[in-house]
Amino acid sequence: MNNRFKIISALLLVINIGIFSTNVLANPQVNMKKFNAILDKIENSSKDQATKEKLKQALHAKYSVEHNSDNKPLKTATLNPLINAKSQADKKKKELAFDLMVDELYPLSNDQVIELKKVYDSALRAAATPANTPPTPITSTIKVDLAPGSTHPVIRLAKGFVSSLVFVDATGMPWPIASYSLGDPEHFDIQWDQASNALFVQSKRDYTHGNIAIRLKDLNTPLMLSFVSGQKQIDYRADLRVGGRGPYASAPIIEDSLTANKENRVLMNLLDGIPPAGSKKLGINPEFGQAWLKNGKLYFRSQLTLLSPAWITTISSIDGTKVYEMQPAPQLLASKDGNTFSVGIRGL
Repeated sequence: MNNRFKIISALLLVINIGIFSTNVLANPQVNMKKFNAILDKIENSSKDQATKEKLKQALHAKYSVEHNSDNKPLKTATLNPLINAKSQADKKKKELAFDLMVDELYPLSNDQVIELKKVYDSALRAAATPANTPPTPITSTIKVDLAPGSTHPVIRLAKGFVSSLVFVDATGMPWPIASYSLGDPEHFDIQWDQASNALFVQSKRDYTHGNIAIRLKDLNTPLMLSFVSGQKQIDYRADLRVGGRGPYASAPIIEDSLTANKENRVLMNLLDGIPPAGSKKLGINPEFGQAWLKNGKLYFRSQLTLLSPAWITTISSIDGTKVYEMQPAPQLLASKDGNTFSVGIRGL
């Protein structure tokens, strides 16, 4: 039954080809649409590929006989003018569709894409560039005076920069924090590990100010600090020296009730590496430290512990740096990690 159906379908298709060929003969202007429809019908039929090829050849042969006076087979290019025309039309249609898709997905040229990236990069750089010059980072030592009427220290901050506040006692040893209270939590961020002597402070916005109250361990008087943001200089690290001896204060080598823990601005500046104005820098091995002479006094900045001669005043920082004020001497005796060093001073 299936074979009979296939034979009848093939005959009907051949009849259609014959009818089309007659129309072609009657009308030299070939009906391109109808021809293409028959080709598509052959191609889309359920017949096997061999049958399809035979039907196509029958259509081509019929067309060539009607148009060739001597009934000789034509060359392929001449034999299939309509099929070639359809193929060319389909190719152009696909090329046009491809070009339209490329234009839709990538409407810009390569040069325009590169230029667009440059514009985008320039816009990002402009957005990230601050309106003013970035602030200068400063590391300083600040003396905290708890006496009534004294001026409270001011900590300079900047948005996007973290500042560390380190609290030490008069001997330079850490003074742990017990608690703190921030005046404006909305504009400032504080981080603390609940145990150490350091606070990390960051301003959340430019051009703002506030303050903080800090209680140190075993110290009844709270420390008051002011915060100000948007300055040309910011305190990257501020070592806040509190007068007196903290819980971890180091024992003094020499106790002198008249001069012990005596601090002055000259020593504080030297601790920060700033020599006294008008002082004379003396020759010394850089491995041991630095030395200056002013007003008949010798100032020695080093991480060594001075043993001789006796110093008048001393001050130290959290990193172990010490500054000594003493009478001029050409030779100093100092120690570190159990080793003794002889330090020669030149230029006195």
